[in-house]
Parts: sequence; C-alpha cells; structure tokens
Amino acid sequence: MESTCTLRGTLQSEEPMGTGLTVELQGSSVMAGAGSAPVDPTGSFQINGIPAGQYVLAVTGFNGRVIHREFVTVGPNFSEVVIRLPRSRKEDPGTGTVSVKRLAHKVPSKAKKEFKRAEEAHEKGDVQASIQHLARALEIDPAYMEAHNNLGSRYLQQNQFEAALTHFEKACDLDPGASIPQANASAALLLLKRNEDAERAARRALELDPSNTRARYALAVSLVEQQKEPAEAMEHLERVAAEIPRARVMMARLLARQGNPERAREELQKYLATAPSEEQPEVQAWLAQLQHRGD
Repeated sequence: MESTCTLRGTLQSEEPMGTGLTVELQGSSVMAGAGSAPVDPTGSFQINGIPAGQYVLAVTGFNGRVIHREFVTVGPNFSEVVIRLPRSRKEDPGTGTVSVKRLAHKVPSKAKKEFKRAEEAHEKGDVQASIQHLARALEIDPAYMEAHNNLGSRYLQQNQFEAALTHFEKACDLDPGASIPQANASAALLLLKRNEDAERAARRALELDPSNTRARYALAVSLVEQQKEPAEAMEHLERVAAEIPRARVMMARLLARQGNPERAREELQKYLATAPSEEQPEVQAWLAQLQHRGD
C-alpha cells in the first residue's frame, strides 16, 4: 500500500476572508485533483490521504472561482503550510481578463447552493453526487461558467472525455478570457487523441495566462504526440518539470527519439524519485531497455 500524508494549513489575509472558501490540491498529471477541504472560520484546513508529491494548491471562493494558487510539496517531512492570500482576491490571477458579460452575470442563489453541495459531495469522494448537484445548478443557470468548468472536471474523473470537453468548451464560450477552462479543454482533447486541437487550446490558455503550468504541460504533450517542434516541446517540459514530475517521462520520450538514451535515462531516474508506486515497474523496465541501447 502506498503511504499517504495529511496536509494541514492556515490561510492568512489582510482582508476579511468571509466564508465558503475551499482548498483543493491538483495532482501532477493533466487529470483531476488529489483532494480538497473546506476552510473553517479560523482560516484552517486539513486534507487527508494525500500521496507524497508536488501539487498545485488552489483556494476557491463560494462560487467556485479560484482566488489564489501556489505550488506545494506534500511529504512526511512537509505537512503544514501557511497560505498568504493576496490583498485583492476577487479574481484568480490565472484566469486572464474576465469578460464584461461574465462580470455582469449574477448567479441565482439556488444555483450557488447546488454548486456548494457539489463541492461538499466532491470533498467526501462522492463524484456522482457532485455531478448531479452541478447538473442541477446548470438547470437553474445554464450560463454558470464555474459550474460548467467543474462539471467538466468531474466527467474527466469518470473518464467521460467527450462530456467533459462539452462543458469545458461551454465555459470557454461563457468567458473567453479565462485560462483555466482553456487548459482543461486541452487536457480533455489530449485524452481524446485530438492533439492538434489540444495544441490550439493550450496555446490560447497560455496567451491568457503565461503562468498556467498545466496549459504549458498540455502544450508540450500535444507537440510530443504530434512529433513536431521538439525544441519547443523540450523547453516547455523543462520549465514545468519541477512542478509536474511526469514531464520528465515526456522528456525521456523526446530524448530517446532523438537518439540520446543517456539523457533519457537521467530524466527517468529523476522521475522515479516521485513516481507513484504503480508506475515504477514500467519506468524501471524502460530504464533497462535504454541501458541496453546505450551499451
């Protein structure tokens, strides 16, 4: 059994934080998150059962909008964090310019309640209930961008990639200035093997927010899968490898393709330090193959 850790933390802010905040951890793949927890009135939170590794920690408001992100490492020797929220928390710095249409849109209270119930169900690990609540929120308010984005993420968890893409694309239509739905759409397109479309979505996400690491990783993967622009793909992978360890596997693929098995082995050996236990036999086998090629 893979050992797991508990992440405890506290939010700090110069402004009143209000209620309804949630902390969510996003794993190192393009897939869904590793866990989430509500923030109590004192600003404290706790997430249990987390595999050791590197994550993107996102703080979301009651309407699901991200108001802060940062990278954290979770492990036996690092299990507490202090998150200092920026002074202005109205928008996620990674969503790009918010459209006038979205700013003017008022989400009905009933839809907000369903959205909150969806998040609570997700925190308990009940993805199906979360999907049902998000669907009800969208029945009440079909223009609820955050609900479309989150419902797409839930469908990704269920391997329903077409359904996920439909909702990500709707979220992009509702707010063309938001980077996160664009990055999520790119992830879904990769899983559907629509690599050219994934590349376009990832480039758009990076135009909106150059700091969007998941979009940069998705762009690199799309280029590797298309076997195009290897230098650009390698540059993107090198930039995100510290935050997304699996980027090293894609780097190894590129390096092996370019006839450099020694460097490919180096990247795989670095990945082994953080690789999930279920992936390690496959990586070890690949390392052995590369060793044979290099001899």
